[in-house]
Amino acid sequence: MSELNLDLLLSPISSLPDSQQSFASIRRQGRIYVDKTAFVYALAFNNNPRFLSRPRRFGKSTLLSTLQELFEHGVKGYDGHDSYFRDLVIERYWKEDKHYPVLCLSFADINYECTTAADFKQRFIRALDEKAKALGIVIPEDLPTPSERFKYLVRQFEDGSLVLLVDEYDAPLTYRIEAPEEEYNAVVQTLRGFYGVIKEQGHKFRCVFITGITRYKDSALFTAGDAVEDISQDPRFGEICGYTRAEIKQSFYPQLCLSASKVLGKTVAGISPQDVEKLLDILTEWYDGYCFDSAGATHVFSTWSVLKFLGDPLGSLDSYWYKSGGQPKILQRAFFSGDLVQTLSEIVDGNLSVPLSAFVNPQSLQSMDRRVLLFQTGYLTLAEAYRGPGDTFADVNRVKLKFPNREAEVSFKHLLSDYLFSASKGGEDIFRTYQEWFLKALTARNADALMQVFNVVINSVDCFHFPIKEESMLAAILGIFMLCCGVEVNVGEHQARGIVDTRVRYDRTHLILEYKFVRRGEKPATRLQQAVQQICDRRYGETLKNVNSWRVAAVYAEEERSIVLWQEI
Repeated sequence: MSELNLDLLLSPISSLPDSQQSFASIRRQGRIYVDKTAFVYALAFNNNPRFLSRPRRFGKSTLLSTLQELFEHGVKGYDGHDSYFRDLVIERYWKEDKHYPVLCLSFADINYECTTAADFKQRFIRALDEKAKALGIVIPEDLPTPSERFKYLVRQFEDGSLVLLVDEYDAPLTYRIEAPEEEYNAVVQTLRGFYGVIKEQGHKFRCVFITGITRYKDSALFTAGDAVEDISQDPRFGEICGYTRAEIKQSFYPQLCLSASKVLGKTVAGISPQDVEKLLDILTEWYDGYCFDSAGATHVFSTWSVLKFLGDPLGSLDSYWYKSGGQPKILQRAFFSGDLVQTLSEIVDGNLSVPLSAFVNPQSLQSMDRRVLLFQTGYLTLAEAYRGPGDTFADVNRVKLKFPNREAEVSFKHLLSDYLFSASKGGEDIFRTYQEWFLKALTARNADALMQVFNVVINSVDCFHFPIKEESMLAAILGIFMLCCGVEVNVGEHQARGIVDTRVRYDRTHLILEYKFVRRGEKPATRLQQAVQQICDRRYGETLKNVNSWRVAAVYAEEERSIVLWQEI
């Protein structure tokens, strides 16, 4: 390892890039840029329109701004300063001297504070007019729709001369996932016209690159069809966003030394290369493991989380990504719909897979498999390759998913608890109190205290968004709560003689829960006896060896919206 820059060691945090900065800003200010220009070259080399989906805070905007700088100014210096591409990979390979007009649109910015589809339409028109003016073009006022104004703008350029960069293409739709159907469809109609122009005027573009969080093939929106190449899971671009371990070590070594001194309790001068590797091992457990390529050959760290960790004065291992990018609005509707119990059980058991067709070709936001959505938003990642030469894998018709790292797993628990308690004031503090009560009741094997906690939890949950209409929803809500408390939870577990509603493991205690649901007019005592009989007849928990099995039957009454009877077996 070469001699460290002592000035940088004294103030290494100042050289960290802000994830919101453009490529030119990062280079102009002398901040650290992890060289991704080999991928930029691959994107810019030919004219094929391409699309990339990645979770929030993985560097998509920086990637777009790098392309913008390349096409607008090339790799040579200008305006009295050196080239921003000096000493980067692309400087050796980019031979074009021509500069191109670039139209860069961020639909997240356009959609910002738009409350209606009409607002979005007007903001879109205003954005196009401003971009056109910057390119020296005035769009006639008598063109009433964004698509007509966009078409006029595009037609002012020579064939093969315009570069179009679109960031967060799906923001207007994911923002309105819970909006009335007519509002949602109105935005779809506006965007459909825009993408239709891209197809119709394709000969005008030198490069088209589109990014977003979600990846779906809605024929109602993308009239361009196969004209846009989806590189989201292309193995060649698996490392285009995010950092590899080698990139972190090469680009942030002084910052790693400073962070290692905080984590390991040493002076910066006393940090050895072995200490840095030890820190990288810790960061790998927390922030690495994201696999976006279908061959399963590459994986990356969360860009945002690594930068936040390295910039943290205390060197804290935290769920940085969740606080900034892990709560996309679309999950509020999609995750808690459908067979939540089955999905929760799969996630907890680590046995997650989806049909290949549902993964590769999701048709719309509304119908997307929630497991695919969890992958696209960054909670899950590819567990292994799902296709390759000769399709020699055990099951080529399914895609296996998993949590990429500890941060994602912790963030998932935050996601669940936040949504369940979102209607409660001080929801985070309330959850911590409930967690303490629950663990005490579980440790003491106190059924009365346990059911009291369950009832408090049930009545803290928004009954409009999460109505308990059957046993499975009760099991899901309480299962989510217990999962977030840090215990091992199995919902709907198959045992030799039947399916256990919920099994909880904490230390050496296994709690077996059998729920029964009582509707208006039914007798809770009768249902309780049925639950007890079921536990006994099917011998739930008796097959568990070398553990303390604690079996409890409980009855939930719909009218009271609480557990009204329970019994230990």
